Amino acid sequence: MIKVLSLHYTPECSRTCPNCYMQAKADGETKPHQFFYDLFPATKALGIEQIALGGGEPSLFPDFVETFCAKAREQDIIVNMTSNGDGLTPETMPKFAGLTMISISMDRFKVKQPEDVKWIFSKMDLVRDSGLKVGCNLQLDPFLIDNLYPMLAKILEHADYVYLLQTKPSNIKVNEDLKKRLLGVTLAFGRVFVDDSIQLGLERKEGCSRGTEIVSIDHAGRAYKCSFDEPFAQLENGGDLVELVEKEYPFELTTECPFL
Repeated sequence: MIKVLSLHYTPECSRTCPNCYMQAKADGETKPHQFFYDLFPATKALGIEQIALGGGEPSLFPDFVETFCAKAREQDIIVNMTSNGDGLTPETMPKFAGLTMISISMDRFKVKQPEDVKWIFSKMDLVRDSGLKVGCNLQLDPFLIDNLYPMLAKILEHADYVYLLQTKPSNIKVNEDLKKRLLGVTLAFGRVFVDDSIQLGLERKEGCSRGTEIVSIDHAGRAYKCSFDEPFAQLENGGDLVELVEKEYPFELTTECPFL
């Protein structure tokens, strides 16, 4: 059963990150707004309760996000958004009021000096002050792993939840020391979660959600088993999602991440 629709509305972004997988998928004409609005009856029919809105950078298009959330609310569907923070300002935040949570991405490409950390925390505070939940998508690297406890403690002063991710291909190795550290932080903080690929390495999960609980649609209407995957289908209309899932899902349970 599909639980989450991962929707990459646009490849457009306000910055260039060398590890951004969406840059490789920027080809193809972006579907008109109606394509994305037409996904809602399909998601309702499939029992999908949550849409994760990403990009690119969806916060650069506040009017679209506002309308998208209003239509989602009519179908009792939760919408969360991932952002680098650039489009989040006191002026645009009212447009994002229909979201449940905004997760700010944080990695070594965005944080190169102390001022960068302060800037990200200011965006988290802005989201929290608007009444929305705040997430932090924290991408692990060797330096961060060595300083994980103090970093998480500081982030959780500004965010409600932290999601630990890794680059694909990964630049870290899951070993006994890392297993102990991650187990320790999840127990110590409670609001820290670890993504599927790391969970597999920790031997805490039987399989990945790829192709079983998540379907991903990009700006051009291409469908993916996982955001890092190659597309396996092309949707002409948003309503085609029902037929796609009924024909193609679920795929065989993936017992290891093929993109690490």
